[in-house]
Amino acid sequence: MGKNSINLQRLKIANRVMLFCTVMTLALITLVYGYERYLSLTQQIVGHISIMILPAIFKVSYVVRLTCLRALNLND
Repeated sequence: MGKNSINLQRLKIANRVMLFCTVMTLALITLVYGYERYLSLTQQIVGHISIMILPAIFKVSYVVRLTCLRALNLND
């Protein structure tokens, strides 16, 4: 495998992780703040912690994405 194919593979993974983090964050915000009366305290705590962790993972994926784009000379 060449460097370009590895960077393309990493780019695809980074894009998927960013999408996953966005969808999960929105879903958790809806659950934790919209349906809190139906969740146990433990579920609410896990939801709130996840709401803080997922954006950090998103940011790491974004940096990986930018790095891959730069390596592939696709950035403007």
